[in-house]
Amino acid sequence: MSVLELVREQEQGVGQRAYGTDANAQTLTEARERLKRELVERLGLSVVASMAMGDDVDAARSEISIACHAILNAGAYADLAPEQRQVLVRQVLDEVCGLGPLQPLLDDPTITEVMVNGCDKLFFERAGELHPAQRVFDSADQIMLVIDRILAPLGRRLDKASPIVNARLPNGDRVNAVAAPTAIDGPAVTIRKFSNRITTLAHLQELGSVPAWYAQLLAWAVRMRKDIAVAGGTGSGKTTLLNALSCEIDPRERIVTIEDSAELRFDSHPNVVRLEARDASLEGTGEITIRDLVKNALRMRPDRIVVGEARGAEAIDMLQAMSTGHDGSLTPLLVNQYG
Repeated sequence: MSVLELVREQEQGVGQRAYGTDANAQTLTEARERLKRELVERLGLSVVASMAMGDDVDAARSEISIACHAILNAGAYADLAPEQRQVLVRQVLDEVCGLGPLQPLLDDPTITEVMVNGCDKLFFERAGELHPAQRVFDSADQIMLVIDRILAPLGRRLDKASPIVNARLPNGDRVNAVAAPTAIDGPAVTIRKFSNRITTLAHLQELGSVPAWYAQLLAWAVRMRKDIAVAGGTGSGKTTLLNALSCEIDPRERIVTIEDSAELRFDSHPNVVRLEARDASLEGTGEITIRDLVKNALRMRPDRIVVGEARGAEAIDMLQAMSTGHDGSLTPLLVNQYG
């Protein structure tokens, strides 16, 4: 049960669950539930709710951490080990100010993708292998609260009328969420973390991803304004390679990037325009497709057009742009095992 659910529960005057004071008899989950309830009682419903929805995350985490430690030092948790206390405080902080069970996974730089399959299944990818997470969500409502926290600053929402949504976190992580009735076994969330560790062809060469001669060939191709299409499956590193190739573009050139969800950075270039497609509203209006953006980019005086992923009719527009004076354009092409 999330802290916000506890707030709502206490506002309705229910849910006064009793726990024994013997910490040895409590599971870590029970201790966490009790700590959250006592936190709500100590700080007040309105204060906890405002912290959960506020913008000053650091200040909220600091104040809640102090309150949690004060509760833990009161005596009822005397038998908990210091490491267990730290775990409890961190989990409560993540629920109030972060994304609950997702937060430690998103904070771990070695994890590349996080997957939620309903309230009792949470997985993450590390070094290309999937692993189950130790902690899962308590309920489908808790997952929806986390999704709302992700989407609210973006002006998006997920509900029965719009059960599928794609979004991007401020740090570049890509989020896909599916809710009922489309997701049968509970809300499903997939977060692909953005990695900025690889920024140049030299980095790829150091990692052994490309040999020196091939990295040099790619660098020359970009500098000579050759059109390049990067083909590969999902998660194969197309965006990573594009970001590396961008470092070979002359900084005096104007670049227009076009993506479904903005992942290309091109931080080393002063003249970059980043465009992002938009889904239709609930009323079915306002959709802006990749193809619309490709057509518009031709009117923006680009030296280079970079399409994040060409997989539909926009591929035709991209090829036309390449053949009508926009040499040196870059695009990845999504392919599957059948080609």
